[in-house]
Amino acid sequence: MDAEAKKSIIDSVQRDELVSLCSKLIQLGGENPPGDTTEIAGYIAELLEMSGFSVKRYEPKKNMVNLVSSIGSGNPSLILCGHLDVFPAGPNWSFDPFSGMAVDGKIFGRGAVDMKAGVAASITAFETLSKYESRIQGRLTLALYSDEESMGFGGAQWMLNNVNEVRGDACLIGEPAGPDIITLAEKGVLWLRFVAEGELAHGAYSGGDNAILKISRLIEALERLKEISGKAPPELKEYMHEQLSFYDKYGLSRMASALNKVWLNCGVIRGGEKVNMVPQRCELEVDIRLPLGISPAYMLERIRETIQWIGSIGIKQEIMFFIEPNYTHPNEKIVEITRNNVAELVGAKPKLFTRLGSTDGKFYRLAGIPTVTYGPDAKTMGTVDEYVRIDELIYTALVHLGVACDFLNLG
Repeated sequence: MDAEAKKSIIDSVQRDELVSLCSKLIQLGGENPPGDTTEIAGYIAELLEMSGFSVKRYEPKKNMVNLVSSIGSGNPSLILCGHLDVFPAGPNWSFDPFSGMAVDGKIFGRGAVDMKAGVAASITAFETLSKYESRIQGRLTLALYSDEESMGFGGAQWMLNNVNEVRGDACLIGEPAGPDIITLAEKGVLWLRFVAEGELAHGAYSGGDNAILKISRLIEALERLKEISGKAPPELKEYMHEQLSFYDKYGLSRMASALNKVWLNCGVIRGGEKVNMVPQRCELEVDIRLPLGISPAYMLERIRETIQWIGSIGIKQEIMFFIEPNYTHPNEKIVEITRNNVAELVGAKPKLFTRLGSTDGKFYRLAGIPTVTYGPDAKTMGTVDEYVRIDELIYTALVHLGVACDFLNLG
């Protein structure tokens, strides 16, 4: 589109209203668990409806509300996507974790970067572009989901399977990474549960069969799986090398180690009834993150080879959840347009990264929809005293708006 016309649209963004919206969204919470987004979804729906938008509500899980609104029609179609739920706040905050206070160029509170800032940015881009709807060549859809912090089964996954409106030619998500970082790939996920059965006995005597010790032996074996390396597709190797150099430059050795290797976290263990009894049962839940090139099927086979002895000592394995590693080709239109807008509006040379964690983008990519994320710095994500920098919130909104203008060929 014409550069001056685009600049006029970008300049029309009301910065103060954007900051106020982000603060308000933080105040409305949405901790997951339990994942109740009724209040925040209700607020956003009312806000949009008061501005004249038609908003559809979907609630596949009780109190986990998903919202969809669109402007324009036909193709091309772009989805602006975000999630409404947040991590639990936890203790030891220096202030009310849901204050949403704006001070010293920052907005504080649980979910500030993950991802109330991204949601506020996408809403702002959507509302701003609606003023020029007659010039849009295609459809812009705002899709705001619940349940992302619990892997998105009642949010993005269900919506993509049941609501055609949330599908499009590309998707942009305001998940945090950094003002000069676009993510276009994610590691895969494999969650496993192991249950060890033993024999109950008094702990003061030599009888019984200790289920906790069986799980302890299993954990030692599973840790060896961290030596498995991925195999990045040729089109991403250059960018993964740049990402490793970035981690090395800033002393992020653990992140560098995790990028192209299997990563494993023994996250939950339950076992035993009393300190003076040999435990009869022990459960272990394991989160395994899979680098590009390592499928869940391959990983399960390697696990089988590594711990083929578990059945003989009374341990059973159960698959809780899995999803393939996924990526968008760097030559896709959404990648090029997002890169151009970061360079133009932020003044930074954007880097293309693979996410170590998981977003709703995985469901979009695996549905064949090219997807990238762009949002503020992620360094306070999930931490006590979480905050987002106001300048990065503004950058996120401007980039989302700029991408929408260019992707939809605004006339």
